[in-house]
Amino acid sequence: MVQSIAVGSDGTQVILDNSGTVLAKKGIGLYNWTQESDPVVKAIGVGSDGTQMILSR
Repeated sequence: MVQSIAVGSDGTQVILDNSGTVLAKKGIGLYNWTQESDPVVKAIGVGSDGTQMILSR
């Protein structure tokens, strides 16, 4: 389950799932997500230039 979604105007997409794991990708499609963290994240954000913010618990 997805807890939070953040997107940047450059096409960056970041998902925070219910376990606290962050997945990210740039572009459209279902596949090619990259795991960005262990399950310890509380909040996410993405800047307009694709900069990712990950806040740990």
